[in-house]
Amino acid sequence: MYFKKLSNFFLCAALAATSLGLASCSDDDNKGDEPDPGTEVTSAIYVVNNGVQTGNVPGGITVYDLNTGKITDDGFAAANANLNIGDTPQSAIIAGGYMYVAVSESNLIWVLDPTTLQVVKSIVPEAPATTPRELAYDGRNVYVSFFSGHVGVIDGSTNTLTRTITVGPNPEGLAVAGGKLYVANSDGLNWEGNYSNCSMSVIDLSAFTESKINVGLNPTKVLSPDGKKVFVICMGNYGDIPATVKAVEGTTARDICPGTLMASDGNSLYVIDSPIGGSATYGVYDFNGRRLRDMVDKGVESPAGLAVDSVSGDIVVLSYQMGSGGWALYSDPCYAQVYNADGSSRTKFTTGVGSTCAIFAHIYQ
Repeated sequence: MYFKKLSNFFLCAALAATSLGLASCSDDDNKGDEPDPGTEVTSAIYVVNNGVQTGNVPGGITVYDLNTGKITDDGFAAANANLNIGDTPQSAIIAGGYMYVAVSESNLIWVLDPTTLQVVKSIVPEAPATTPRELAYDGRNVYVSFFSGHVGVIDGSTNTLTRTITVGPNPEGLAVAGGKLYVANSDGLNWEGNYSNCSMSVIDLSAFTESKINVGLNPTKVLSPDGKKVFVICMGNYGDIPATVKAVEGTTARDICPGTLMASDGNSLYVIDSPIGGSATYGVYDFNGRRLRDMVDKGVESPAGLAVDSVSGDIVVLSYQMGSGGWALYSDPCYAQVYNADGSSRTKFTTGVGSTCAIFAHIYQ
């Protein structure tokens, strides 16, 4: 079997398809050069769990094997002689034949074998760029946002952190589109000041220079489903300014729909809007914001993450469990609800504490 070198997935940091502008040869020139890799299928779902640092609840990676149905509570520990993954695993991507896991509070980026989850290398960022949050990939380099107010570049051929650039305060999500890197500067530590310094940084990757645009209040998740268009979730102030999915167009941002979570299969936007104290809604939209259909036949208790598989079309929604008082149980194990591409429920499995993102492992067979 061949492991897919670049998996497409969303929610931890949504991986954008990027045109690399490489010169191509004709089919005749390449005939017989490469064996047919076979059919691409999804082999596993990996769920990154934050844990609870203040409660000494460790994070980890839940593995759901789609072939056998086996669930491994912490695949990282199981693959690495019970090694602790660290405090607050935040996000992960599969890129260039590796799996990268950003562990925020431990200031650590793991480089793993994506088929076994065994450690290949660890990257320890140095000040001033610290506290890794989310990740993106452009076909050559991996980009990481640092809550310290920086973005770093990891050379995918050597898995070394080669350079950093200053952006805005407390950056979160990031995505590559059109030779640029779009970074959401949440200003999250200034929530009592109403996020007065939030912005989006736009980094020209050829010149490695940064400029800023205003997209809205408290931007967090960023997504480029096709390597051209860019979408951002601005979470607002959790009060009179609601969370909104916006399309970034030049130096402005246009409202698409209400939303607190988003993902894409490359053709449509999948959006969950789960406002505080309100009922969650689930919808699929085109890139212009037109609602196409309901996403799923029945929602979850307390949505915490969303991912859509570009190969199968399967939808995964992560959720907290709800207590008797109507509040999410943040120190209890979460769960993943898996839906078929048409939104019908298929299966549900228990994950770890503080599940934050799901990604899909693809193989050729």
